[in-house]
Amino acid sequence: DQPTDVLSFTIDDMELLGDIIISLPAARRNAELYEPGGIKKELSRLAIHGALHLLGYDHENDRDHKKMEKIQESLLEQICA
Repeated sequence: DQPTDVLSFTIDDMELLGDIIISLPAARRNAELYEPGGIKKELSRLAIHGALHLLGYDHENDRDHKKMEKIQESLLEQICA
């Protein structure tokens, strides 16, 4: 019911996890509003977020959201350090 910044689609293939689609306009908007590291860091964050979904992580409840966010931020810190 509203635009999103990243979508993940699983694929039934033993060699591929799936596809990650990132909205560049949404990523630019997010970077301007929230991300002092700029568009590169925001695109990295969205790619990690999408990959975590493909690996089975979700954020439907508060506990899962905190767990996923902790992993996401740890990976982002390692990638963008």
